[in-house]
Amino acid sequence: MSQKFKYLIACTKKNLFNEGRSCPSCGCSKSTFVARKFLVTALRRCDKCQMLFRTPTTTAQENAAFYQEEYSQGFTTDCPTDDVLSGLVERGFAGAEKDYSAYIAVVLAAGGRKGNRLLDFGCSWGYGSWQFAQRGFEVESFEISLPRAEFARSKLGVNVHTALADIKGPFDVVFSAHVLEHVPSVKESIEYGMSMLKPNGLFVAFTPNGSEEYRKKNVESWNKLWGIVHPNFLDKDFYERTFAGKSPMIASNPYHLAEIAQWSEGGRYDKSQVRMDGIELLVLVRK
Repeated sequence: MSQKFKYLIACTKKNLFNEGRSCPSCGCSKSTFVARKFLVTALRRCDKCQMLFRTPTTTAQENAAFYQEEYSQGFTTDCPTDDVLSGLVERGFAGAEKDYSAYIAVVLAAGGRKGNRLLDFGCSWGYGSWQFAQRGFEVESFEISLPRAEFARSKLGVNVHTALADIKGPFDVVFSAHVLEHVPSVKESIEYGMSMLKPNGLFVAFTPNGSEEYRKKNVESWNKLWGIVHPNFLDKDFYERTFAGKSPMIASNPYHLAEIAQWSEGGRYDKSQVRMDGIELLVLVRK
C-alpha cells in the first residue's frame, strides 16, 4: 500500500470520528481554517499559538513509526553508497544537494564560531553535522531514525544520539534544518532546544516557509509544503508569538548576512530589508 493511500485512509477514519483536531504543539482545541487538499485533510491555524498545522493530526506514536519505517525524501534520508559518500567527503559536500555552506555562513554571521558546542537536532545521516565539524564546531547530534543515526556514527564519525536523555548540555548553538515541520510538538522541541543553550546561546531553525508573503508569491508551491510529510507549517506569525519579547530575527531565503550580523550585534535589524517571500524560513533567537 502506498504511503499516500495509507495517509488518505487514516485521515478519512479520523474525520469520521472527529479525531485529530487540536493543535499538536500547544494542545488548543480552537483553530481557524486556512486551506484544504485531498478533500479529507486541511490546514488550520491555532487560535492560541498561531501555528499552522495539518488536520487530522498525527499522534506521537504514529509520528515515530512513520519516521522509522516509511519516511523517504531522497538524498535527505537515503544513505549513500560507500563510493558516493567517498566522493562527497572528498569535496566536502561542495555543490551537493546537502551542501551546508549557506547554513554555516548564517550561523557564523549570527555569532557562531570555531570551538562552539553545537547540537544538530535532527541530523539524518550526518551530512550537516560532518560539515559543521569540518568548520571547527564541536558537534553532537540527535536523530530519531536508528538506521540513519548508525550510518552517521559509523560512516562519518558523527557523535549522534537517538535518545534526548543521553545529550548533555549546555551548547553554544542549537541548530536544526528542516526538522521542526516534522516533530510531534513544535512547542516541546523549541523549549528543549532553548533549555540546552548556554546564556546568550543561539537557537537556529530553518523550515519550509508557511508565511502569507510566500503564499501570495507562489500558492501552488506553498500548498505542496504541508501535508503527510510536513504536519507543521511554520510561519512568521507563529515565531513572533512564540518568541515575543526575545527580539528574534525572522527571514526567508536568500539570506542577507550583513543584516544577520547586525541583528547578532544588538538584536536589531532593518526589517524592511529582509525578505519574507522565499521558500525557506529562518528564525534566530538568543537565550
